Amino acid sequence: MYSKVELYNEPEKKMEQMVELHYSEMTSFQHSFLCGLIKEKKPRKIVEIGVSAGGTTALILQCLKMLNVEAEMYSVDLMKRWYQNEKYETGFAAKKMIKDLKDKIYHSLLVGNSIPFFLEKIGNNIDFLILDTTHTLPGEYLDFIVSLPFLKEGCVVVMHDTIENHLVCRDTEVATKLLFDVVRADEKYYMWEEKINLSGLPNIAAFKVGKETKENVRDIFSAMTISWGYLLKDREKEKYRELIQKNYGDEYTLLFDRIEILQRNTYLQKQILEHYGKQADYLKMKWKREKIIILYGAGCYSDLYYQWATLNNLRVDALVISDGQEKVSEYDIKVPIYFLSDLPYKQEECAIVLAISKQYYQLVLQNLKKAGFDNIL
Repeated sequence: MYSKVELYNEPEKKMEQMVELHYSEMTSFQHSFLCGLIKEKKPRKIVEIGVSAGGTTALILQCLKMLNVEAEMYSVDLMKRWYQNEKYETGFAAKKMIKDLKDKIYHSLLVGNSIPFFLEKIGNNIDFLILDTTHTLPGEYLDFIVSLPFLKEGCVVVMHDTIENHLVCRDTEVATKLLFDVVRADEKYYMWEEKINLSGLPNIAAFKVGKETKENVRDIFSAMTISWGYLLKDREKEKYRELIQKNYGDEYTLLFDRIEILQRNTYLQKQILEHYGKQADYLKMKWKREKIIILYGAGCYSDLYYQWATLNNLRVDALVISDGQEKVSEYDIKVPIYFLSDLPYKQEECAIVLAISKQYYQLVLQNLKKAGFDNIL
């Protein structure tokens, strides 16, 4: 069976009247579970990935103060502003607590980038890691992979929202539970959480990193083939890849590359099915038969079709927009943009993909017909 930890609720009791605690997105049980692990393990180097308002950050710092331990803590968040209200900075609820820290406790708030951008600055010997970000793959799962080489043997990894997919009815939010189930670990901590849901199954769990965790990393990489809920931006992808190359070598870098391509193509195909109304393979078959392919539009939908076409070695010759529109695109699309009246191709040679919002279809189709363009894929 799973290991248990003695719950430690004194830090929460101490903070009950403090506004900082109200911004934590954990329940009282989850606070006591987290603080119980800190009390038992007395970590020296804590990394928290996912800060939000900083309510949980404040609780951890309060716990460290009460235990009178010497520790350093790094709180990392991709967002500079609080995702629920951009008027506030990320971590704002922990600012007062940070100012009142004792000399024994060092805290650093690192925002504006994901964890791979900060790991080398934070350094090795991390002995307590908290994962609480998107809950959607790749999310915390990939964060753990790049963090693992920096973790000390015996490091405790805490994962929040392990049944979030059931609580919010979003099937994609499985990253932390998947990690908990796949990882090999010396100990796994999983305790009933009554009064929070009908099942009593906990929305928080933890495991202790051991020698076997790093020896069986193959299975952790392999499970990344499960469908992702979002794509990595190019800059972010390259940073994750850089750390995988440095710490895992060529074999795992190649595996990551192939999984990322698979995920990118699947994600784009799902978006095309939703927008185009038919499977991407059907569109690909039609696309390959044409001499010249024009994407109508210069926004998010043209970026979607352009990315998919590039990944599948399909040609895109140009973007076209209505006469009088601003001829710019915020996306990295390496083909020219023309006004409809300036297209340098014969109408009969062009096949056009409507890469625009569906509400404009009829108007655009009328304009294309007037201009002599009849081949709409």
